Amino acid sequence: MKKYTLLAFLSSVFILATPFDDGFKYYKQKDYAKAYEIFYTLASNGDAKAQYNIATLTIQGKGIKPDRQKAFEWYKRAANGGHGPSMYGLAKMYQQDAIKDPSLMPEVKTWYEKAMTHDVRQAYTNMGFLYYTGYGKVVPKNIDTAIELFGIAAKMGDSSAMLNLGVLYGWKKDVPNDKLKAHKYLTSAINNGNGMAGIYLDKLCLESPWVCK
Repeated sequence: MKKYTLLAFLSSVFILATPFDDGFKYYKQKDYAKAYEIFYTLASNGDAKAQYNIATLTIQGKGIKPDRQKAFEWYKRAANGGHGPSMYGLAKMYQQDAIKDPSLMPEVKTWYEKAMTHDVRQAYTNMGFLYYTGYGKVVPKNIDTAIELFGIAAKMGDSSAMLNLGVLYGWKKDVPNDKLKAHKYLTSAINNGNGMAGIYLDKLCLESPWVCK
């Protein structure tokens, strides 16, 4: 009786490694072929996170020959399965293709918006950029919406959104100039690892030294 009790206790304490963990282990070891093999088995059985990893490995050419179309298909399978990062990856690929085929812009908007419902911060940033620049009737130019989306992404820790806000408040004529906000967002972007923000912060401090004191 005691043996059964001990086994029950151990099973409630120790967490067994999963095949997904094994795939990630091989990826960290840069054994991409082995990682791909493990993730592919899981992906073929409907695991959305594994499908995302297969798409990423395929587009990067790690463990398999680069194949953009196959990566797109895996992103789409995972996105249709409710995987937020895959929705974002799919939206980015549609956006790249929309440069030559603007009719794809509705797909771009749709998938970024779906990714936003899954709290993918980069999706907020990219949608903010679309609203700032404007893409015809699909994403009409709306600076207030752009700033709102950048703000959400910045609160979620996205350094690109912080950089965008710093530049907007620091220099753009279509946004009320606010050097203090510019300094705040550029500093936050640097603290979150965005090296490019340092270039703009240096420029801000040179033009308006009082802000940086």
